[in-house]
Amino acid sequence: MAMSGTTTTSTFIWVTSFCAVLSGLALLYTVTLWSLIYMYRQKPIVAMSQPVFLYNICGGSLLIVLSMIANICVLANSELYSIDDNGVTTTTSTMSNLSLLILCDIHSWAVTIGLALVFTALLCKIYRIKLITDQPLRRGVKILPKHVMIPYAMIMVTIISLLIAWVIVIHFHDPYTEDDFDKSCQSQNKSDRIFSNVIFGLIGCVSVAVIILAWKIRHINEELGDSKRILWLSVYLFCFAIIHSILLILPIIPNIENVKIQVAVLDAYDTLKSFLISIGIMSFIVLPRIYCVWYEYKHGHLPEGVEMIGAGRTTVNT
Repeated sequence: MAMSGTTTTSTFIWVTSFCAVLSGLALLYTVTLWSLIYMYRQKPIVAMSQPVFLYNICGGSLLIVLSMIANICVLANSELYSIDDNGVTTTTSTMSNLSLLILCDIHSWAVTIGLALVFTALLCKIYRIKLITDQPLRRGVKILPKHVMIPYAMIMVTIISLLIAWVIVIHFHDPYTEDDFDKSCQSQNKSDRIFSNVIFGLIGCVSVAVIILAWKIRHINEELGDSKRILWLSVYLFCFAIIHSILLILPIIPNIENVKIQVAVLDAYDTLKSFLISIGIMSFIVLPRIYCVWYEYKHGHLPEGVEMIGAGRTTVNT
């Protein structure tokens, strides 16, 4: 039993360390790219991509990283399982139920709002470009970011309202029980599953709208519309969703007998999932702009195949 307990503790420490490293890398990567976008926002290649929307994409990615950190706090303070003299499993808590609830709420809110910010910003970004390019006879008319903020406001208000309703239902109508969390943020509560499905279904609808608009503007200058990058990001996330579904179907984790390790593996997988989503968003949408800035600084010109509008002058008012 002592050897088994030592092995469990060692495995759990390795899993927690792995999650911490992933979170640190994602945080550094996201903050660095966000800072560089702000520093070079006046560069034509960056200005063409509408920095105001890139800020929202970076902010959404950072919120996803925050959800990873909240999840790690729960994982690091998880219950320590033991067996008493009668063979009954007991637990020694290192975190109060209130602290667990707060951290899991932060985890849920951060990842949900983060994804909503990313896809809503992409939607408004493409919608603005479409409005500009669909009216060739009115190219002198300024279409500013604030002119396409109605969809942004509607989507974000709806999602935040659903999150508030979620919290109210959980706290007053269908409160958590001791068995709902198993001392992790992997909830088994029925209301959690319902609200989660509704909210992520809405975000899924927004992502479909983004894909449709990106396809419609695929012939527009890539540095202006980012259509191909958005479509590749969609393919990346779609493939990831398929792999995620397959892993959930396969009876791998339920076959882990040690409950402590089972919880650790679930939380580690959740952290890895958020890491890949956050890194993917930043790499497909934001990183190419910084690469162009670096390439121009090093070689004196933009990479081959990158076409500027108006001989290097952006025609999009940012």
